[in-house]
Amino acid sequence: MTNDDPQFRHYVIKLAPTEIPMWGPRSGPLDYVTAVSGTVQHGRTLGELAPVAAFSFQHVRIDWAKHDGLPLKDLFAADPEWQALYPLLFDPASERLAVATAEESATSDILFVDEMSILPQHRGQRLAGAMLDRLATACFRHWAVMVVRAVPEPIEGGEWSDRVYARPFTASGEAAKKKLRVYWAGFGFRPLGKSDFMVRDVTSLEAAPASLRAL
Repeated sequence: MTNDDPQFRHYVIKLAPTEIPMWGPRSGPLDYVTAVSGTVQHGRTLGELAPVAAFSFQHVRIDWAKHDGLPLKDLFAADPEWQALYPLLFDPASERLAVATAEESATSDILFVDEMSILPQHRGQRLAGAMLDRLATACFRHWAVMVVRAVPEPIEGGEWSDRVYARPFTASGEAAKKKLRVYWAGFGFRPLGKSDFMVRDVTSLEAAPASLRAL
């Protein structure tokens, strides 16, 4: 979020440093996946900034894999959950993304959203979707598509989990899944086949709904 967004004026995205092996040999599929994590912090002054949301992503480096001659089917086989996604995201014959609209894109890379958790007092403000939209706007040359799993999942235990679950969520089970699908659809995500995943094309800024570009 930026100071140009009145609704999110006091929210700041903080990305954790990541070590990316730009050079050198890559020995297996997991060498093409970079973990991205961070927080959304809130405060009216820099001294008041404190985490109110946490997130973790996986940047799957499709371009590196293609350059190194690694079949994408092998790359997606590294994770059982991703394996079923491969034919939904790519044309198996050409290994081209089948879900991006731009004919020419700076990248074919994918951002998988692992976790997004928000403290109770900051829920209901469309914070998770707004954060992804801000990342897409600022870093649209880094990824061609974003993928989210539209299923509510408990996060790991600990102090942060206790704070997130200090107030129960308003829906659970199938009702929560339906609510999440409607929520992510409002940020330009669409279902991927009959899977629990949804995808958003971020090959260009124009891929975002007009209402989001106006945020």
